[in-house]
Amino acid sequence: LSRYDAIASRFRKEQREDTNHDGTVDTVTYFDPQNAIDRQEADLDGNETFEVISIYEAGALSRVETDSNGDGKADRVAYFEPGVEQASGIEQDHDFDGSVEARVQLEGGVALKQELDTNADGQSDRFLELDDVGRVLLQQDDTDGDGKPGLTVRFDPETEQPIEQIADSDGDGKPNRITRLEAGVPREVQEDSNGTGCLDRKQIFDADRQLVQDESDTNGDCVSDTFVYFEGGKVSRREIDTNKNKVVDLWEYYDGDRKIVQAVARGRCSRPNIAFFFGADGQTIEVQEEDQNCNGSPD
Repeated sequence: LSRYDAIASRFRKEQREDTNHDGTVDTVTYFDPQNAIDRQEADLDGNETFEVISIYEAGALSRVETDSNGDGKADRVAYFEPGVEQASGIEQDHDFDGSVEARVQLEGGVALKQELDTNADGQSDRFLELDDVGRVLLQQDDTDGDGKPGLTVRFDPETEQPIEQIADSDGDGKPNRITRLEAGVPREVQEDSNGTGCLDRKQIFDADRQLVQDESDTNGDCVSDTFVYFEGGKVSRREIDTNKNKVVDLWEYYDGDRKIVQAVARGRCSRPNIAFFFGADGQTIEVQEEDQNCNGSPD
């Protein structure tokens, strides 16, 4: 450069370049009063429209705006931390309606969190946490537009199947229903059946989705007091804490639809000390046994 060009370059406001040497300017760089890059516009596809705009702050890249469909509006914006080459965040307008449908948070170039607007109302309603290879670990959905997660789903990163679903249907911040899954099959379900804030019922299922245990809290103290066990879809045993002291004191045994034995713990005994044996109708008591001294044998 001549001495004049060298001095002029120190005070330049913009620089035009034809980077692919096709005779058309495809990059324009603007400079701030301190001669640091302020903005750069690029035409990457040779259509003489600058679809990529890079914004700088104090000479460091701050964000890159991309107009991928040529409508004059950015549909992808990437954000950068000072001095870091890889983007720290990305916003995307997938359907080109002017609203952002996806926001991605990155670390080291890896997407770890995403926010999605699934119903095009302009608000994020799905929030994802991902592992370092892009598999979803946690998904939270705002199901009613109140800005709070109404459904939270946790995933097994190896199988990519859900292992837990937590639903808060009334927006009080407490779960109304928790479902735990194995191989995509619900194996345990807890629910707040009356809206008191307590998970007052729990059901356990086998791998074939058959109910094997059903327990409930019948007095609202948030502790299960009634336990029902199933075999082949029928009740096989009931265990009940009748005085609500967190200790089972009543047992009932069934054969099909017929109750065959009822046992109770009374007095100072902590295990069954009175047993009733029923006849073929499941109602008539045929034999009664009692262990008055709680030694485990009928008196």
